[in-house]
Amino acid sequence: MIIQGENFFDLEKQSDLQSLSQDPDLFFRLNPDKIAIDEAQLQPELFPALRVAVDKDRKRTGRFIITGSSSPKLIRAVSESLAGRIGIIEMATFQLTEWPKARKYF
Repeated sequence: MIIQGENFFDLEKQSDLQSLSQDPDLFFRLNPDKIAIDEAQLQPELFPALRVAVDKDRKRTGRFIITGSSSPKLIRAVSESLAGRIGIIEMATFQLTEWPKARKYF
């Protein structure tokens, strides 16, 4: 994992979802360094706040890793609110044979 511990937020975890959903702008002000947010599709309100955080310091690239399941509607919303500020990497589902521990079964 690239980012661990206090800098990793899983929005399927109720406490992480709550801390981000109460005030997304405050969340990004309190977490200015590298952070990862997983399952971002659960909190679409974070994207406008993320735009503000990115715009405050455009020279500091790569501060945010945002992951989650995507839908065409979500991709459109993210692309519109973060145009020129993000790179989207679409990944296929892992195959069982791609997991090192699973290889011993094949």
